[in-house]
Amino acid sequence: MVLADPGMGKSTLLKNETVIKVKEELENIENRLINDVVFPLFIR
Repeated sequence: MVLADPGMGKSTLLKNETVIKVKEELENIENRLINDVVFPLFIR
């Protein structure tokens, strides 16, 4: 849970974390390191 005042970058933080996780998972898929795939969704 991320708590902060309006305009402090909460949505930007969550979007960036989603992109980072997706890149990691795609790299794992490409390297055939697939046990469990985490597919993050950013829902506003």
